[in-house]
Amino acid sequence: MFFLENTILYGVEGEVPDGDILVPLGVADVKRAGTDLTIVTYGRCVLHSLAAAEVLQKQHGVSVEIVDLRSIRRWTSPPC
Repeated sequence: MFFLENTILYGVEGEVPDGDILVPLGVADVKRAGTDLTIVTYGRCVLHSLAAAEVLQKQHGVSVEIVDLRSIRRWTSPPC
């Protein structure tokens, strides 16, 4: 097992909920609902995708869904 961490995100501020937070591995999170286009992303690109979705909505009327993978599992070949 390995852990990926984007150090560029260290300076990003945001809300932190009270109490313990359990993020299930292998379960994505819809960060923004949309009906015209879906962007599937993770890590720092989630922030860029959310910003792009706002621009597309305001300037072009395009409704964009943003899905944050939150965890990535490597693909393996099925057993022979």
